[in-house]
Amino acid sequence: VQTSSTANLGLRPMNSPNPNYDQLIQQYHQSNQSQFRMQQVMPFQQSYRDQSLKSLQSSQATPDRFGLLGLLNVIKMSDPVLTSLALGIDLTTLGLNLNSRDNLHKTFASPWSDGPAKGDPEYSLPQCYVQPAPKLQ
Repeated sequence: VQTSSTANLGLRPMNSPNPNYDQLIQQYHQSNQSQFRMQQVMPFQQSYRDQSLKSLQSSQATPDRFGLLGLLNVIKMSDPVLTSLALGIDLTTLGLNLNSRDNLHKTFASPWSDGPAKGDPEYSLPQCYVQPAPKLQ
């Protein structure tokens, strides 16, 4: 009587091997796992589509500050920080004499220094390192 009731419930005794039953269980688990994966992937794809649409709409609503519209704001000189970076600074205000015939690196150390550069350091090369140039053949 119990064997017929277990057969009706789809259960099998623990000791009886049934390869068809095991195959059916494996197929059932595999199909459930693949459906679960698809359910996980579908909302991700949908949210990705939603995000890309939102980013497209938001990029069209605000001008690109690195594009041509952003350059227009720099040209209009509405932001003094951007204007000095884009158009540059007058170097004579930093102490550079651009009309001088001397090299600039000798008179200008940096924009943050108070005085001119100290010049080249004095040094002498030991004789053991001095070698005559090889003769050309």
